[in-house]
Amino acid sequence: MEFARTGSLHPHTAARIGRLGAKRNHGRLFAMVPRELVECTRSHLSGDLAASFDETLSGVSHLEMRPRPRLTDGELRVLRALAVHPTIAAIAAALHVSPNTIKSQLQSLYRKLGCSTREEAIQIASRLRLRAAVTDPRAVTVPGVARLGRGA
Repeated sequence: MEFARTGSLHPHTAARIGRLGAKRNHGRLFAMVPRELVECTRSHLSGDLAASFDETLSGVSHLEMRPRPRLTDGELRVLRALAVHPTIAAIAAALHVSPNTIKSQLQSLYRKLGCSTREEAIQIASRLRLRAAVTDPRAVTVPGVARLGRGA
């Protein structure tokens, strides 16, 4: 999970994975591990552990990990708004942009996430923790538009 979230490993975690991978009968187990995780683990290993790890995993084919999607600020705003606003028109009104802008950003968002529905986008975003840094979607600021406080 650490690698999936951040793309890196703590050296202690890498050492634990390395010890598992260095065991003779674990080569097939590592065929289900993404190649990127194996390479990241290997970069933290040294000495006998690295040699054993390499020997056990030589010739093992690994899964390819899909890269984490890079979303624009506009796509992130739309993603946050999907869970709150029921229609494209409502999202457009909340974000003070045209419905065509929302449609365009949704199309791009769906393409990047590899989905075709609002529900799939929300589910994928939750799984990838793309919405983790999201606060209240209604509090999203729109570039060039000042956010008014309660007293304004």
